[in-house]
Amino acid sequence: MPILLLALLPVPPKFTGESARANEAQPQTNADVLRAVFDLVLAPLQPVAQEGTVMNCADGKTCLCFPIFSACIADHPEHAALQGIGSKSCPKCEVPCEELGRDPRLMYETRDYMLYRVKVFRHEPAEPAGIAEYFQRLGVKIGNKVFTGLDRVSPVDLHKPDLLHSIYLGLFKHRMEWVEGFLKKHKRQQAFDDAWKEIPPYPGFSVPKMAYREITQWQGKEMRNLGRCISAVLASALRNPDSSQYQDFKSALNCVSALVDFTLMAQYGSHTPDTLSYMESYLQTFHRTKVIFLEFRTSKATGAQANRQDRELRKLMADQRAKEVRHRTVANRRRLADQETVERSDQRADLIQRENHFNFIKMHYMTHFASHVRRFGSISMYSTEIGELAHEDQIKDGYHRSNKNEAARRILSHYGRQHALGIRLQTIEALSKVESVIVVEDRGMEMPTVPSHSTPRRVLKSGMKNTSTLTELCTALNIHYSNMMQEILCFIRQTAADDRRLPAGPTEPGLLPVKGFAQLEIPVPDFQETDRLQIQRARCTGTRAFRNGGSRND
Repeated sequence: MPILLLALLPVPPKFTGESARANEAQPQTNADVLRAVFDLVLAPLQPVAQEGTVMNCADGKTCLCFPIFSACIADHPEHAALQGIGSKSCPKCEVPCEELGRDPRLMYETRDYMLYRVKVFRHEPAEPAGIAEYFQRLGVKIGNKVFTGLDRVSPVDLHKPDLLHSIYLGLFKHRMEWVEGFLKKHKRQQAFDDAWKEIPPYPGFSVPKMAYREITQWQGKEMRNLGRCISAVLASALRNPDSSQYQDFKSALNCVSALVDFTLMAQYGSHTPDTLSYMESYLQTFHRTKVIFLEFRTSKATGAQANRQDRELRKLMADQRAKEVRHRTVANRRRLADQETVERSDQRADLIQRENHFNFIKMHYMTHFASHVRRFGSISMYSTEIGELAHEDQIKDGYHRSNKNEAARRILSHYGRQHALGIRLQTIEALSKVESVIVVEDRGMEMPTVPSHSTPRRVLKSGMKNTSTLTELCTALNIHYSNMMQEILCFIRQTAADDRRLPAGPTEPGLLPVKGFAQLEIPVPDFQETDRLQIQRARCTGTRAFRNGGSRND
């Protein structure tokens, strides 16, 4: 997907505590500046959205097209700022903040941002409390929204599900905190670390190098990698439960597996009614079994409240003991202290169980995944991973190459030049690979007539050191030269001819460079999109074990 850098958004100053109360006008100023920048960026779309513009289509014809602003791909805080809603409000529906973690089958009213705008303009100035209470109940802030008023644009449809921030860096992070608390409660943390470190290598999977508890920071790709193996590692850590643990272990595994299955289904590039029904079924299973982790879903406010209650209860019990200390023996006082400890622990657990909840916004976002696929297609098309990857080339590289003076203008101009040169180089490379060209009109511009698409084939490569020829490779790997030649000649006969065809003689291959013979790149069709190929690499290590590991049965 091509990405063009159009503008850099201003970062407003952040005020907290006393400074926030002293600068009450600053949030409104920040919102006005953000609105002005987006009005400037989206201004060229307004006339073409109203009147249309003639554009060339892929079939060679020209059509009257109406380009519109169709998606805003960002994390939830950015959506909250741009749509003018609260941090605990959904940009698509009017779900109350205390019901964000409820059953996904519950339906809520879709947000109507134009209605909000009309209500702001038509409310009576003499009754500001009524309109403020109305918007507070809906989780909407009074004021101009960035996307309200754009022609042919529905602001509620601009929000798109995001796997990176909603799932990998959001829900997966919360899930692992719950799993850690669950393992600590049942004393299975060491078993989890042992299973985590014993994960074998597999194509496309990054093997963990440290124990799970030794990893301090997780990135999106690492969380995605974690999602591929968490079910198996957790099942290994929770094996052999006793009678009192069996039901809890089963519920925990069902909950984690349902979330993993939902995420894997959401990554599909295309969907059918069956895959969507699977997604909804996995989501319902996750919501039905997530109660097993409720005691580990403690917020900072709930933890502070529990600590305050424990201090008050401890002081009250100490006062009571001071009055009765003369009438009790040492054994009785010790027994009373044990009872008080149990009582304080039970009351703390009751408070946490009563106050804990799953009402956070990224838990609710999953309920919109299936409906989004039915209307707009694959979820992976709108992932913020594309923007995160482009951030390095488009912004950081330009900033480092500038003199730090008016850096924003330097960044924009630098990427524009790099993008134009990249397109020109790709065009030249494509024209250099074709066998014949034709001249378009009388401009002298040459275009390919028939592109030469070669079928991907198996390629031999190597990274062996201190070996320069195939004969030396056989010696290093302890393989007889005649056996190696027999297999190579068989490979040559089965390989389609190309410009790098190997010699067919029995003696010539022994003098060839070794870099082409120790690793085989095998193109394998993708699971869903068979027209796309993934490269799997098979390495020859001779009699030595792969990566100094033990023998494997697969």
